[in-house]
Amino acid sequence: MRRERKQRAKIGKNKSSTGVMLRAAEQGKLDGRTIAFCVAANLLYDLHGFRRRRIYNFLEKCNKEAARFDDSGLQFVLKVYADRIVEKFNDLLLMEHPADVVEHIYCNQRDDFFISSLALMFTVLNGEYGMAFNQKKTGRLDVMLEYCANEYLKLQLDPDGHDVAWYVRQTREKTGIII
Repeated sequence: MRRERKQRAKIGKNKSSTGVMLRAAEQGKLDGRTIAFCVAANLLYDLHGFRRRRIYNFLEKCNKEAARFDDSGLQFVLKVYADRIVEKFNDLLLMEHPADVVEHIYCNQRDDFFISSLALMFTVLNGEYGMAFNQKKTGRLDVMLEYCANEYLKLQLDPDGHDVAWYVRQTREKTGIII
């Protein structure tokens, strides 16, 4: 955590054109993680009855899993979930047309971290809460994947209206969680 914060500060001081791209990439990472958590928290609140304390506990469990991100067993599970998420998102046949290179870098990082964060959350939901996919596409994680795909579609179609601030505000209003 400290290393990331230190690196963000170093990137913030870089005034070159490379620094602009690095800042866009860093902002994309943060936004992707935040949007993924907000989407998951909203669905867990609405559909599965998670309230503030339970969502905080879920977030703590996600943070513990993220700490062992380099573990090969966890990497295998994350890859399975990430592949399923990417497959679902590719079915949407959506192409973003960023205005410039910096926006393109931001969008790529945001989408990558959105997918990896969702994969991590699916791993925790499966392991800790017993949620899973099933063959009929009616499992609790199937429903969550469908909801995340719909939110991803909203994010792609209206990037100005459905930005990080909108997701954070919606989550705060719905769950009372301050992010």
